[in-house]
Amino acid sequence: MALAGLLVARTTVAEVVAEFLAEKEKRTKRGSPASARYIGDLRKRLATFAAAFQCDLADVTPEQIRLWADGHEWGARTRFNVMTQLRTLFAFSR
Repeated sequence: MALAGLLVARTTVAEVVAEFLAEKEKRTKRGSPASARYIGDLRKRLATFAAAFQCDLADVTPEQIRLWADGHEWGARTRFNVMTQLRTLFAFSR
């Protein structure tokens, strides 16, 4: 698929999550691996997201994410944390 003259690869949510986790296990922006606790938290929350969205990441819309998040009985802080992790995932995928 071409977008503004660039080739955009079609990658599933599960593939992007796996790549993201592998990268975080190797290094973060600071150059060292992420903590085991952070990796475990990412793995749990992003696995839930990947299970719900068995499609290409590029096909996931903000409305779909909102509806998915609304379907969980999370507190405000948990919802904030999940959405922050999703923003980080989407930024990684660019």
